[in-house]
Amino acid sequence: MKTPYTIHSDVKFKALELIDVKALERAAKEQWSNQTLCEVNDSVVRLGVLKGEFHWHKHDREDEFFYVVEGRFYIDLEGRTVYVVSSKPSEANTSAYTKVLSYVDKKTCVVLKSESFEVGDRLRKVLTAKLEPMYTEKGVNAPAEVEMNDVRDQTRTLVAIEDLEVDGQIDSRSFEVSELGRHCR
Repeated sequence: MKTPYTIHSDVKFKALELIDVKALERAAKEQWSNQTLCEVNDSVVRLGVLKGEFHWHKHDREDEFFYVVEGRFYIDLEGRTVYVVSSKPSEANTSAYTKVLSYVDKKTCVVLKSESFEVGDRLRKVLTAKLEPMYTEKGVNAPAEVEMNDVRDQTRTLVAIEDLEVDGQIDSRSFEVSELGRHCR
């Protein structure tokens, strides 16, 4: 089934102009709507109002960045379906980060990539997991290697996991989609 969608490529806003995302979302009548909001250097910022499943496609020469304002967003990434989980520290938690975006593999429940943001939505750290080989113990999966890149300090930390040992049972509900965001709040 083909999903109907509308792409509006006209630029609606000038640089530094205030944008009411909620008003634009309410105004979108289509199941899938894509509106160019503004231009930043050689790129465009678009608002996508997405409901339901969209056909798979790829961009050979462009990158896409997804910022989930509300709801859940699943994406097929290199043959894997991932959940995009956005989390913010609770009031009681003193954290240097204001938001963390995690891309969680649906099949293994392993975080494939995690992006940590500082005040002002500045990307600070990017964690990337190497999945081959994958260690599994008592239903828990762990990547063989994890790399953390600090964007601001230009440092890289590589952690190699040589073995996985799970002490005791883990509640299977911890791996349900409905529970993923709860653990991050």
